[in-house]
Amino acid sequence: MAPSTIMPKSDTDESSTYKSMELRKKKRMKRLEDINVINKKNGSIRHTAQVRIKNNNFGRYKFDSNMTTLTSGGVLVEEFVIPNGRARLKSTKTFYVIVDVTNPSNSDTEGFHPGLLQLTAKVELTGKVKFTMVLKKKKSAEINCTISINLSTNFVQDLICQ
Repeated sequence: MAPSTIMPKSDTDESSTYKSMELRKKKRMKRLEDINVINKKNGSIRHTAQVRIKNNNFGRYKFDSNMTTLTSGGVLVEEFVIPNGRARLKSTKTFYVIVDVTNPSNSDTEGFHPGLLQLTAKVELTGKVKFTMVLKKKKSAEINCTISINLSTNFVQDLICQ
């Protein structure tokens, strides 16, 4: 007999593969894109962003409305609502949000200082996936993004979502 060239997989390989598949699945369910920044004359900054909820399931995902918080350095800057809705099977639901952010330090009445503004956006979407009109399964997706905005150029330098 010839020696076997196929090596059996260990249990650790299978568990790490399962974890990586779950991580990829979670990454595909949420997205925050197309952020525009406008400095306003009253010292605030207006953000327009596109929030996408991607559904890779073979059933529709019906989610509840949730409050999204924007913080800067641990200080609450603004809150906005992602309304309830549905994402069809294998499709993406897109929302456009407009948020006016006032100066988080409140020490400067002239507006934000030129430099870098770090914002953190957090929300947890909860809902149900409905398979073939019979089976319903609870699913949740957590959006946790860090946004670095260059205030002198009004551009987003970094956008990191987990």
